[in-house]
Amino acid sequence: MEKLYAHHCGRTEEEMHKAMERDKYFAPEEAKAFGLIDQVVAARPAP
Repeated sequence: MEKLYAHHCGRTEEEMHKAMERDKYFAPEEAKAFGLIDQVVAARPAP
């Protein structure tokens, strides 16, 4: 799992291992900076 996340987040396996040792909650901006998400969607456009 660490290898997969590391590949997609642009981080090393060691960085991902340390990050996944304990529960961690990210604010949207933190998740983007860490590489877990591509963008933050504030609101969906109306259909």
